[in-house]
Amino acid sequence: LRHLSEHPDFAWPDTVDRAGLERAIRIRDMEDAFVCPLLGLPEHTAYWAAADTWPSLRRIRAPTSIVVASDDPIVSPSSHPLEIAVESDHLLLIRTSVGGHVGWVEGAGRCL
Repeated sequence: LRHLSEHPDFAWPDTVDRAGLERAIRIRDMEDAFVCPLLGLPEHTAYWAAADTWPSLRRIRAPTSIVVASDDPIVSPSSHPLEIAVESDHLLLIRTSVGGHVGWVEGAGRCL
């Protein structure tokens, strides 16, 4: 991300906290330094709250499949919406044992 923020065509050069990106160790550090400033959010917990789609699942009325992975390093299996899916006539929750966060990729751009 540091390289992206330094690219001459980057649209928001004064928005990103470059020093924060240099110090970033955890994903939340990167979110605080890069993502939140671009979205106008104060810090990572505000970003997480704004990005959380689970609360809206109860309002879904169209048939919807949700695929999650138990080995996702970012979204813990304990947060998967199992109860909501069981209660819903419109949701199918598919949980695989592997797949990671953006999942099920095999090799260079091949999805399983």
